[in-house]
Amino acid sequence: MIIRNLIALVVGLIAAIAVTYILQIIVGMLFPPPAGLDFNNPEAIKQYVSNLPSIAILLVLIGYIIAYFIGGFIVARISGGNSALPLILGAVGTLFWILNIWMIPHPLWATLAGFICFIPPALLGSRTGQRR
Repeated sequence: MIIRNLIALVVGLIAAIAVTYILQIIVGMLFPPPAGLDFNNPEAIKQYVSNLPSIAILLVLIGYIIAYFIGGFIVARISGGNSALPLILGAVGTLFWILNIWMIPHPLWATLAGFICFIPPALLGSRTGQRR
């Protein structure tokens, strides 16, 4: 059972990260970075994010919600409905968010909204994914 839960958590997290990555690529296509942006330069990234329109940031937050819903769904399917696992999944996502906002300043509304994009969707996805 422990191995199954660990596998469920790892697969759910990989799925959430993959979906996040794909959706951020899509947002990047809709709102492309300036030509020559050095992604290894933290100051350049901060400048880029500070100039993004609010809709771009909102789309990224919606992407997190979708990603962690899917991750929670997968966790429930594999684990058989262990109720602690989606909380752990969402907590890991929240830790990633804290790291993100620490490294790259975001508008206050996005910083605050980001905190509801991980645990609630993971719980809802898990509830939806439970076998009846």
